[in-house]
Amino acid sequence: MRVLWGNGPGGPGRRDRKWAFAAGALAVIAAFFIQYAWEHDMSALRQGEGNREEETIVSRAAAPSELSGDSEAEKGQDRERAGEGGVEEQPEDKTAAAESGENHESGPDSGAASEGAGEVEEKTGEEAGSASGRKERRDGSGDGTEGSRDDSGSGSPESRDGSGNGPEERQEPGSKSVDETKPAAPETEEAKPGSAPAQYAVSDYGPGDLVGEDAVYALGSSSFFQETEISDSLFQRIYGKSYKENSIIPREDLRYIRVLYYDFSGNCRYGELVSNKAISRDLVEIFQELYNQKYRIEKIRLVDDYDADDDRSSSENNTSCFNYRTVAGKSALSLHARGLAIDINPRYNPNVFYDEAGNVTGCLPANGMDYADRSQDFPHKIDENDLCVRLFKEHGFIWGGDWRREPDYMHFSRSTVPES
Repeated sequence: MRVLWGNGPGGPGRRDRKWAFAAGALAVIAAFFIQYAWEHDMSALRQGEGNREEETIVSRAAAPSELSGDSEAEKGQDRERAGEGGVEEQPEDKTAAAESGENHESGPDSGAASEGAGEVEEKTGEEAGSASGRKERRDGSGDGTEGSRDDSGSGSPESRDGSGNGPEERQEPGSKSVDETKPAAPETEEAKPGSAPAQYAVSDYGPGDLVGEDAVYALGSSSFFQETEISDSLFQRIYGKSYKENSIIPREDLRYIRVLYYDFSGNCRYGELVSNKAISRDLVEIFQELYNQKYRIEKIRLVDDYDADDDRSSSENNTSCFNYRTVAGKSALSLHARGLAIDINPRYNPNVFYDEAGNVTGCLPANGMDYADRSQDFPHKIDENDLCVRLFKEHGFIWGGDWRREPDYMHFSRSTVPES
């Protein structure tokens, strides 16, 4: 024992080493606990900082919409104050924000309010910075957007009107701004109500020409139904043919008539007639009603297109009026020579001749024999129930089909005496 506790030889030295060992062990244990406690505290500290960082991110994401709402409310109050003052203030281009689906209001005010709020605010600030430049292009080359307005809806009053002289006036939808510093481009003259487009004119159509529905609609059908005096050019055309030197009918008593009609195929065509001025107005009204009812007539041309040969004209089933000639086979002047008679679809409605027994012996035109038997039913036949007969009789004409002797089914005239 004395040796163990240092009472023997070498005792004190061994005791010192024992206490030194114990002190070292305690120091190691203490260091362990200190390190453990430090690592635990650092872990808790890092976790706390992570939570605070997440909260910061969430708050930053929520900040733009809150600021936008505040900005929107402030702008609503500004508009109300402007309305009370009698001045209507244009909203800061909310159209672009609505189109982009973002509920932000950009511009200097909103950019300052959202400063440091994240990438959303930085983007808005960039759009606001370019707004003025785009608005200045509104009155020049433009960028192709509606009304050449900028898409950001931002910018100062100076960038909105280009002068800084006041708030921008309201831009109506679809309207265009005009730069007052540049002369306005001349406006194209619009067609006046009721006027025809420049590509259509009645004078462009000649006898027998097709007339489209678009032209009739643009010009009005009544513009094709007219009567005029015989012009010099027309007189040269008919002189020596249908018009011959005479003491019965002067040029001044004749009128030129233009009409529309439907041919046998249902096509609308331009037609022309020459008649006595005593019946010209009646013919215009009659043919206009025939056109309205889509009555079919194969041709309406001047007999001069057939060298004033009545047989040729009738054989071609041409409807005509004036031709200075005698009654066929006789020396007496026909009412056609005075322009007081007209023949409608002559081949299908010939002048028929009978013998004493009532048998058909012939007709004019000669190629109309297939239609001489009026008891038969066929297209383009004129009988007592025909629209043509009714209209001409309403205007005081007689119908040759009522003649008992040599009935002339094509013929309508103002005379009460048959041409025989």
